[in-house]
Amino acid sequence: VTAMVISFSDSVKKLTDAKKFSQAYKVACLGVSERDWKTLALAAMAEFELTIAQRSFGNARDLTFAHLIDNFNQQMKQCVGDLELDQLKGVFNAEIAAIRGDFRGAANLFAKNGEIDRAVELMIDLKKWEDAKSYASQSKTFKMEDVALRHARWAAEEAKDWHLASDLYMSCGCFSEAVKIVTENKADGWINQLINLARNIPKSDGDVLRICATCFVEEKEYDCAKD
Repeated sequence: VTAMVISFSDSVKKLTDAKKFSQAYKVACLGVSERDWKTLALAAMAEFELTIAQRSFGNARDLTFAHLIDNFNQQMKQCVGDLELDQLKGVFNAEIAAIRGDFRGAANLFAKNGEIDRAVELMIDLKKWEDAKSYASQSKTFKMEDVALRHARWAAEEAKDWHLASDLYMSCGCFSEAVKIVTENKADGWINQLINLARNIPKSDGDVLRICATCFVEEKEYDCAKD
């Protein structure tokens, strides 16, 4: 007796390419690989054939997309009108793009579909600071200073770039933090940086200027301390 192995992959692919997802699903149930299931699932999801997509992701053991579809279905029940549904679909596509690693595409879709703050947060998470500022300029809740402060904290706590952190704090008007970063870490050229900081700190911030003056005296920069 000779066993015959029948592959249904080609049939599933042809039906999927033809967007005959119901038929493709039925054939796939006869036996295909997890890779074939995922190909079918992604294609069906792109066309918002979400029932087939979710079942196919389940068969592919890909719970990330299955949960995403479930969440979308729950939100869709609360939609009022076609415009709101279109925006929800746009956000859904943004989330798909993010999961698949297309972060710039995801950010653009978030911004286009009323979720500009999610675009800002995504760029901040990726440390794409200029992109984050660009999206923040379109936001009603985020300010440019918010992004700069997050950038400053990252520069200080993770990158250990004291010069950058200090400059960013200065740009936000956080003079005390800027001086603290410089005087506590004393990176190369820190005295010159402190001199530049002191020149740009308002005279009304007397406490901060006194900290600068104390450091200048300790480093025998008496002329700077006097100024």
